[in-house]
Amino acid sequence: MKNQEKTVKKSSKRPLNLEKEMKIHSQTPSDLGQILDVSPQSVNGWLSGRKNISSTYLEKLEKIYGKSADYLLAESEHFTSAVDLFKDNVIALQPTSDNIAQKNYEKTIINSIQIEDIKPYLNSSDYQSLQQIYPDGKCYIWGVKDGKNLATKKQYDKLNVNDTVLFYQAGLFYSKASIAFLTISTGLSLFLWEDGIYKNIYFVTKAEAFNLAIEQFNKFVYGREEKFPLMGFRVLDREKSLQLLLGLEIIEPEYILEDLQSSNNNLLEELLSLEEKESLNSNVTAQGRLEQSILRKILFGNQKTANCACCKREFPVSYLVTAHIKKRKFASKDEKLDPNIVFPLCSFGCDTAFEKGDIFVEDGVFKLNHTANTPYLTAILQAFHNQPCYYYTDHTTEYFAWHKHFHLLNVPNK
Repeated sequence: MKNQEKTVKKSSKRPLNLEKEMKIHSQTPSDLGQILDVSPQSVNGWLSGRKNISSTYLEKLEKIYGKSADYLLAESEHFTSAVDLFKDNVIALQPTSDNIAQKNYEKTIINSIQIEDIKPYLNSSDYQSLQQIYPDGKCYIWGVKDGKNLATKKQYDKLNVNDTVLFYQAGLFYSKASIAFLTISTGLSLFLWEDGIYKNIYFVTKAEAFNLAIEQFNKFVYGREEKFPLMGFRVLDREKSLQLLLGLEIIEPEYILEDLQSSNNNLLEELLSLEEKESLNSNVTAQGRLEQSILRKILFGNQKTANCACCKREFPVSYLVTAHIKKRKFASKDEKLDPNIVFPLCSFGCDTAFEKGDIFVEDGVFKLNHTANTPYLTAILQAFHNQPCYYYTDHTTEYFAWHKHFHLLNVPNK
């Protein structure tokens, strides 16, 4: 006997996003009914809007798909999600395991190629574009085959400029680069690798060292910590790519946020909406990094470096934390929508010291609290005492006052 449905959470409507998720996972009503121990007729009733979905089954559906009930029950397929805030960047997985691939990797990825040397294989427009992309005249190139039944070519066609490539060999993704330019040229393939088969060509930025074991990748992407290797070139879908980009910080995620033509308040409203409706694939770590990415985008725009508000040293923005002056869990909705509630602190100690209340701001200067419990920590924090805080303004005074009173134990007299 199938489980009976009990309390109804939502009024009847056609849950198009549930139907969409079932299609993504290649599930029929019978498949989902078997997973949930309900009849296929019940599932068809949900999909048509004739029947409501009970709270019990909604909770199970949330776990199955990693999406919120509000999303699954939406009558429109459009629903604001974390993915909607990011550009369409994807990750390409490029094996380089055989001897030919290792030789080609050394020739055109480790060693640069002079643009002038490949000019005969480029049209004038492509040549000019590459000169702008590589002002020093040195470029880095890779190419892939069409593959059986054009399988590899279809993967290649998913690529766009600014996508990320992870190079793989012997159980390890060992380097990464960004795609800078794409072209198809049998002649260029012949010139570079003495074989026209690698005609689907992508140019990349200079490769950087990377270290991701295939077991960790498989667990993160597929939920299975197994050592099955990467067998061929392929491109992850957008959502899987975003999981990796955020969860493993392959690149700083604020640089792949959409360049939304909206105010800071609108962007913060998107963040608040995400907090209330769903977390990114139920991944708390990724959700936290998403929040930091949005706030860094607001604070720094497209700057790549900025100064810590406390120690005043310059850092790449990925090393700066958008610290909440008033803790977010104590902030009202209006305060969460105020970009002035955060300021930049470095991850080399200043953020931790402020978060724990070892330092606070009063009358526009940092003050040392009597909470440090070792001589070494006290000596470090002493350097910040009475230093100016340039983020102390009419818009932040109340937030800094809250922080002081929340943490204050004793204010030094000097």
